[in-house]
Amino acid sequence: MEEKRAKNEEKDKVEDGLLLAIHGAKIKFNAHLGEFKVLTDVPTTQGKLTGTIVEKQIPNFKFYDGFQMISLTEWQDFGTAKVQENYVLLKKSTLPGTGKMPGNIPPETGKIEFITSGQVNEPESVAAKGAPVPEQKYDEKCYCDRDFTEDDIKAIIKKLRETEKIKTTSLFYDENCTLSESDKTYKRLCEELNSMMKKHNINTCIRKIHFLAQSYHESSRYGTTLEYSSGKKYNPGNHSDAKAMEHTVEGDGPRYKGRGIIQLTWRKTQKKYFSYVFGKRAWTIKYQEN
Repeated sequence: MEEKRAKNEEKDKVEDGLLLAIHGAKIKFNAHLGEFKVLTDVPTTQGKLTGTIVEKQIPNFKFYDGFQMISLTEWQDFGTAKVQENYVLLKKSTLPGTGKMPGNIPPETGKIEFITSGQVNEPESVAAKGAPVPEQKYDEKCYCDRDFTEDDIKAIIKKLRETEKIKTTSLFYDENCTLSESDKTYKRLCEELNSMMKKHNINTCIRKIHFLAQSYHESSRYGTTLEYSSGKKYNPGNHSDAKAMEHTVEGDGPRYKGRGIIQLTWRKTQKKYFSYVFGKRAWTIKYQEN
């Protein structure tokens, strides 16, 4: 019996990785049960509309007890095949989000999961009419719980710059950037990003997107690690926050203006950062007077 149970469990895992999630699939969010509705006009699987990653709106999910989603993020563990240029959803796909019951009841966080795929008898293999069967291979478009490669970083930055019609492929190329030439490479940026993200649990696509978007903006599209302005606006008497941020003498503004790909500004902020990285003594000896 144990051997048979193990085989059945293994079979279920295989099916979850092969079965497409389609219109009418049964879903759950914590203890709330409901149905998945495909709202896009797409090719069908077993006569029903095929689910893809664009189906992530509140009307896509109807719960029997009146529970309703409030916000949704991005689908996880989706397939590698596409329907109308969008990746297909699988029975194993999940969608994190927040929802609540009607009335004065606190919201719940969790993730939408498929109980069934919506397919008749849930066959071991899928013959999707109008939709290719997803292959069982690593999804290169998902960055959850894996390191970036150097090519990943190049592709991401290239895409971002193309939207702004920036032609250069160089990193930290602006004249005011104080990085050494050996640190202005995609290899070094990739190493630092992977190391930092592991350390601080930036381990999902959504977290990584937020960090890359913020750092891309703050560093002038990965063009510099030093604020362009002189920093005089941060001198005491020139800024309302100067005293609170420990700027007490003329010159503190330029000395502690924005630095790094997140543009940390102010003496108090940089002191906390360098004390965290190098220790208090290193801050006192090396950075306080520079």
